[in-house]
Amino acid sequence: MASVQVFYEIGVKRTYAGAVAWLGWYGSGRDEESALQALLATGPRYAAAIQAARLGFQPPSDVQAFDITERVPGNSTTDFGA
Repeated sequence: MASVQVFYEIGVKRTYAGAVAWLGWYGSGRDEESALQALLATGPRYAAAIQAARLGFQPPSDVQAFDITERVPGNSTTDFGA
C-alpha cells in the first residue's frame, strides 16, 4: 500500500489519528504514538467493514506507511471521545 496521509486531533487527555482519504478510519490514544498504533491496529477491521465496497483498501502492516500531514487542536469533545 502507498503511504497513508494521517492527521492528528490533539486534546489534553486524548489524541486521535485519522486517515485523510479513508473516512471513518481512526485510532485514539493518550498521545500521538499510541493513537498511531491504534490506527494501525484497527486497519484490518476497517478493511473488513468496507470490503463490500471493493475500494481496494489494504491496511498497512507498519506505522512507517503513515505520513503525518496535519495536527489540529482538539477540545473537550476530543477528550471525551466523541
